[in-house]
Amino acid sequence: MGKRDNGDNKKLDLVEEDFENEVKLNQLYLSIISKYKDYIEQKEQKSLSELPSLIIPTNEIIMAKVNSIKLHFQNYNYNKDFYKASILAFDFVKDNIKSITMPIKYWLTPDETILFGFGDIIDKNVLLTSLLIALGNHSTKVLIIEEFNIEKIYTYCEYKNNIILFNVENDIKIYKNLKSVLKNLNLNDDVNIYAFNNLGSNTI
Repeated sequence: MGKRDNGDNKKLDLVEEDFENEVKLNQLYLSIISKYKDYIEQKEQKSLSELPSLIIPTNEIIMAKVNSIKLHFQNYNYNKDFYKASILAFDFVKDNIKSITMPIKYWLTPDETILFGFGDIIDKNVLLTSLLIALGNHSTKVLIIEEFNIEKIYTYCEYKNNIILFNVENDIKIYKNLKSVLKNLNLNDDVNIYAFNNLGSNTI
């Protein structure tokens, strides 16, 4: 192989310098965020009654994604096509939104989750719920189960007298009713369960 000329070496040096500057800049951002962590998290706190505001099925970016899903069908019909469309929405979230752990508690909106391509477990479920509602299923909700200070988060909806349960990090399962869903999750008695969508929130 031939030797790199001075021009190539200078380009390589510039690339390395840009990378180092980017790393330092990210470290600066993290330092600033950490400094104001308590303030940001206090502002980001949401009560159960405020969670529905996170679900935005009519958002322009959400609708654009939904329209791209509908293109897989000759003439999208909710009664006939929703289940297959829900699988496409699930696959999009599962395969295209990379999991992250934020240094602070911060709520991403569904359109931000799509734009950045990152999100934590709640961000992914909020996004999926928004997509499924936009596909026509207004029963879709985010399901949050608090057990021993651990949160388990899912998306579920009613469709053709069944419950479809979406685990965005794993799979899709179908149950007869919500009671059978909770039974299958092998929960203890001391748990807090609540659900929400754009129409409201409730405890279960």
